[in-house]
Amino acid sequence: MTTNIKSLLVKSLALVLMAVVFFSCAPEEVPDRVGEAQLRIVNAVADDLAYGFYINDTLKTGAPLAFGEASGYLNVSAGTNHVYTERKGQLLPTTKFDFYLDQNKRHTLFLAGKPGTDSLIYIATVDRSTALTDTMATVRFINVSADAKDLNLVFQKNLVDSVNAIKNINYRTASAYTNVRAGNYFLRLKPTTGSSSLANLDNISLDAGKVYTVWTKGLVKGADDRAVSLKILAD
Repeated sequence: MTTNIKSLLVKSLALVLMAVVFFSCAPEEVPDRVGEAQLRIVNAVADDLAYGFYINDTLKTGAPLAFGEASGYLNVSAGTNHVYTERKGQLLPTTKFDFYLDQNKRHTLFLAGKPGTDSLIYIATVDRSTALTDTMATVRFINVSADAKDLNLVFQKNLVDSVNAIKNINYRTASAYTNVRAGNYFLRLKPTTGSSSLANLDNISLDAGKVYTVWTKGLVKGADDRAVSLKILAD
């Protein structure tokens, strides 16, 4: 009877697939790597120093990424990969994990958190490679600003009228992909209360049949080049 109960418990375990994946302790057994996946790496840490991201002990970006820089999609082994980040040539212990990549899928990994050696985290997403519909743009919003609370991304066709919004996206959270009518927009980053903008991104063309990720670079309380701003990636 005990053996049957244990077997039932093992079989009942399931993985919960989420749009945003957070890392935990690595499993004792590492599955084989089968096939290929694609991974894009973004440095979202508001630091003067560049960060090197390693997969299976190889610096995948060719050179460390400065604040706000992103790689293109890189071909990597699907399955479980050993990843870690270095700062000034020193391995950051909090960034050493086993990271599972789905075969034949695109992923983005943000290095996020406040500058330093013990507060950095990864925020990882599974990305769409095709639009939800050919007649509209497909857009999602990711909040990677370490000192931010819930934020709204507002789409404006002119400087006054709001036509659409992705609302209540907290730090370390990605929205679902959503349809946005193709056109030229003024993007506004706003808190959930009040009408003032924290950051603006003007004259952005969102094309029908294309996929975009809008993300927050910098800190809400940051200054100069560390102040919060909006960046856009083509998925």
